[in-house]
Amino acid sequence: MNGDVAVMYDPTGLVNTVEGLSTGLRIEHITTFNLVTCHASAQVRRVLDDPDLSAFDFVPVRDDEGTVVGVLDRSQAISGRVDQAMATLPDSLVVSRRMGLTDFLSLMAKKHFALVEDEGTVTGIVTRSDLLKLPIRVLAFAHICQLELALGATISRNYPHDSDAWTALLNRNRRTRILRQYRDLAQSRIDLSLVELSQLCDKRVVVARILDVPNGFEDELMHIEKYRNLIAHSSIFIQNNEDIGKFIKFLETTSKWIEYLDRTAKGQTAP
Repeated sequence: MNGDVAVMYDPTGLVNTVEGLSTGLRIEHITTFNLVTCHASAQVRRVLDDPDLSAFDFVPVRDDEGTVVGVLDRSQAISGRVDQAMATLPDSLVVSRRMGLTDFLSLMAKKHFALVEDEGTVTGIVTRSDLLKLPIRVLAFAHICQLELALGATISRNYPHDSDAWTALLNRNRRTRILRQYRDLAQSRIDLSLVELSQLCDKRVVVARILDVPNGFEDELMHIEKYRNLIAHSSIFIQNNEDIGKFIKFLETTSKWIEYLDRTAKGQTAP
């Protein structure tokens, strides 16, 4: 097949787009605006029994001027006045709606909710259930996409003229699958490179064989693959602080290997 592969893999433009997507995802994309609130002088029991508030675990509290001054935690409040049972703003997490999701997740690992402000005024709230919204998944898959692009670019740099030789580093079944798929698509005049037809598991194996990768590379990328599958197939993957920690670890590990591959491409071999 040497010489038959006409399509070269050059992900440069897409890398820039995906990086922009990751940095462009902000808290405002998962925030619940149009706050449903209670009054600071209300009785806790009446708030807890209010059917309009029954769906909310954390209820923002307004004062006489309409300013949000705290949050009533349904699991902690029992009786008395709301202003005596609520968490005041200095004790709560108040963040800008423009904060990036990646930075925000590190803070959220220590809190159950966050109040979201815009130019000094609280306008929304984020709770753990909001972490299951689509933008969080988009953030995860943006990281995965960046990693795959970096792995693919590494393969292409090491095999610039013989673009199918790298498939020999795979086991027979994986190599046969990729080459067969390439030929089938070529017959339909669909031109994709072999690298684009490979899966994350293929790229992981090949890069581990062509680079002097640090310890943990293959094991951590296998874990990334498993976590990616969990996010793709599970509607609920964040339920508690431990789950948030796992998600943050996934982002950090993925970013670490993206940065490693980028340094390798620039000739910087430091771990």
